Amino acid sequence: MGSGIEALVNREYAYGFVTDVETDTVPAGLNEDIIRLISAKKNEPEFMLEWRLKAYRRWLTMKEPHWGNVKYPPIDYNSLVYYSAPKSVKPLQSLDEVDPELLRTYEKLGISLTEQKFLAGVAHLSIRLHAEHAVAILQQHAGEDTGAGSDIGDNGSGGEAAVARQQIKNRRGIGRPIANIISDTRGKAPG
Repeated sequence: MGSGIEALVNREYAYGFVTDVETDTVPAGLNEDIIRLISAKKNEPEFMLEWRLKAYRRWLTMKEPHWGNVKYPPIDYNSLVYYSAPKSVKPLQSLDEVDPELLRTYEKLGISLTEQKFLAGVAHLSIRLHAEHAVAILQQHAGEDTGAGSDIGDNGSGGEAAVARQQIKNRRGIGRPIANIISDTRGKAPG
């Protein structure tokens, strides 16, 4: 191998980095207790936990595909960590309260200011209300003959899924610019 190619191959990876912030991390492994713990940390509604558990149980019955000419060691799913998030001691009101190291990471990744606020847990009240409203809509359709592992509301027939998608689309606010939604909902819950 030529010295130029060898130097290129042996150099340190330039695009990786580590962000040193305090995190809330669950133990490695994947089982129903870990799924429950993650769901609780994310403050998910009960229907979402049940949907995740149903999908996990279905996943346990599946065989891993073995593709031709692709060689890799078996994946040890219990050696992986499935949840890790920056610790936050209190709800944040602005990006000024976010760990500066975390903000530098968002900048390195090219994340927009609006998305940074969302990821850091800083969001306008009306956006949070609409998110809760979207969860309520999802909850109405999550348990309707979905089959574990499929998209919510989609059992392959297209019937129930199409109706659910149309109902969601017809709800007030869906598909409208967020600025209009915010101005329409100041001082009142979406509905």
